[in-house]
Amino acid sequence: MNLLSGTLILIASFILGASLSGVYAKKVKFLTDFLDFISYTEGQIDFYKTEIMPLIEGYANTNENEIGKFLKKKYFGNASEKGCLSEGEQVEEFIAAVSSMDTVSQKGAVSSMDTVSQKGYLNLVRKKTEKSLAAAEKNYSVKGGLIRKLIPLTGVAVFIILL
Repeated sequence: MNLLSGTLILIASFILGASLSGVYAKKVKFLTDFLDFISYTEGQIDFYKTEIMPLIEGYANTNENEIGKFLKKKYFGNASEKGCLSEGEQVEEFIAAVSSMDTVSQKGAVSSMDTVSQKGYLNLVRKKTEKSLAAAEKNYSVKGGLIRKLIPLTGVAVFIILL
């Protein structure tokens, strides 16, 4: 009986360690995809003067990455669902700011942000995201690595104690 219990605890600890480490990996992936979305937004605004909702729809339909899934869920799915990570709030703030900087409104009125301000804002968001990505990569390598190792080692210790 102790052998079976210890084995189950050992298996559960390996699974738990891998899944908790995956949280850090998911943050890295999300922020990497967010940088891609920023580049896409910048290109659409600079060259095509695309409004925000067609921009979101175009990105979500052509990209099956974390941001594409987030945008589909948030803007074209169940609106009450929260983003998958706290980084989702960054994306929502970014979209809100970009939507307020459309160059020409439906009635032909010019927005308060000119092209230089728009590019400055996009560069600011890119730099903030790059810093967040660097921190997330460091957390993944340090904390994620520790979690992947320490939780299974704890499972091994419990297994030994139960024997």
